[in-house]
Amino acid sequence: MGTYCDYVNLSSGTTNGSFGTSGTVTLSAEARYVLAVINVGADPTYTTAEGAASIIRLNSNSLGITNAAYITGPYTTSGPATNSSGQGMVQDIIPLDIEAKGNEVITIDYSTTADITTARLHTAAILYSDGELPEQKWRDKFPDVIGSLGGDFRQSSQITTTRTQIGTTGIEWPSWAGEIIGVRAGVLKTGAITAAEEVLGVVELQSTLKGTPPQYFPTNALGATAGTPVGTGMSHDRIPWIPVSIKKRVLKTETVTPFINLRTTVSTANRCWVSLAWR
Repeated sequence: MGTYCDYVNLSSGTTNGSFGTSGTVTLSAEARYVLAVINVGADPTYTTAEGAASIIRLNSNSLGITNAAYITGPYTTSGPATNSSGQGMVQDIIPLDIEAKGNEVITIDYSTTADITTARLHTAAILYSDGELPEQKWRDKFPDVIGSLGGDFRQSSQITTTRTQIGTTGIEWPSWAGEIIGVRAGVLKTGAITAAEEVLGVVELQSTLKGTPPQYFPTNALGATAGTPVGTGMSHDRIPWIPVSIKKRVLKTETVTPFINLRTTVSTANRCWVSLAWR
């Protein structure tokens, strides 16, 4: 099949150097190579004069990972006391290079680079391969994706935490395309921004491809605002392609159905979308 991606929702610690409650991702029995950890995070309650980044930490006895720690987002700066526009974060793809034998457990937790009042919300995903490693060109360019020959997308609005299909129909993966090579998952505000409501979610992909489990990809994130939001809207210049390798063994048409899992209910619409690239 190529690559798999699974996730865990977590909250950071609130004291510099103190980690929050940990969570785990268990690799499938087919896992042979851990390729990356994908992080996204948001500030759920804006507090003035609190700027900080996050620290993601990985541990796994069976993989030989001991306190592997990386500075990551959201990178939030301090701001005004009364009104503030939220701060956004795109997915941070941290490349890894770890061999696996299958069924290993990776423990993940988060700290902060400064004392903060409210824990940051995070989603961490582990991207790994079953041994059918992508071609050398893909690995040389990682985390960029190799060139595609086509693609398609779906989008819809969502305000609740109920798992909901994105779009009214699945994405038709045409018969001539043998491999999905990139996923771009995102969420943006299209309704009015409401104070104290962060935006964070996970896109789930279900495929008719035989033997393919669900795959989960964190969206970008938008931090909560304070008071009546002022200034410009919350935006991103770029949302990255997450490199994947999902392969067909038989060239026939398959269907990939996307779902959105929001972390928090919001008052006005989020536009949720997913884009796939294939060759």
